[in-house]
Amino acid sequence: MSKSIDLNVMKFGSLTILNRASSDNRGESMWLCKCECGKESTVRSSALRKGIQVSCGCVGRKNSAEAKITHGMSNEKIYRVWSQMIQRCENEKTKGYKNYGGRGISVCERWKSFQLFILDMGKRPSSIYTIDRIDSNGNYEPNNCRWATQKEQQRNRRNNTLVSVQGKEIALAEAVEALGIKKHQIGNLMSKKKYSAQQAVNEFMH
Repeated sequence: MSKSIDLNVMKFGSLTILNRASSDNRGESMWLCKCECGKESTVRSSALRKGIQVSCGCVGRKNSAEAKITHGMSNEKIYRVWSQMIQRCENEKTKGYKNYGGRGISVCERWKSFQLFILDMGKRPSSIYTIDRIDSNGNYEPNNCRWATQKEQQRNRRNNTLVSVQGKEIALAEAVEALGIKKHQIGNLMSKKKYSAQQAVNEFMH
């Protein structure tokens, strides 16, 4: 659980703290802030202290509008990936917002510029790759994102069952593939012998 820090009467970028709002599902403090543009928003403590979020999103919207004019890539898939990333974190009307912005997930201020996003992430390896957060509870920022396939992303979901194989913690589905066994073999041990996922995997590592 994150340590609660009193941020009352402090300013971060364009955001001025009004008061403490609540805590997110991980126990981190959320703060009601007022942006210089006049809009109010609720922001996580760590996002403020680390400089990840320093406006209500108006800076990003401005950059987005400018990007459509300056970078000439507004019709390309990578631009849509970037735009959708921002929308699901900042637009409450966007499908999926509850799993992103609604959980306190934000886009770092640097990445509200499409050009800087491209500079940090580079071009997608191919069309089957999309942006993935390494820590599924973390934000969209350079040290927490990668290009990944749908299969890799499925294994990185926060509700995955994790097991240890050769000292490395991986998703159960990945362990099954690495050990060259069938998923039902693990399932049988878990249902018939009441093994945990780790105990079932251990049976195939002897």
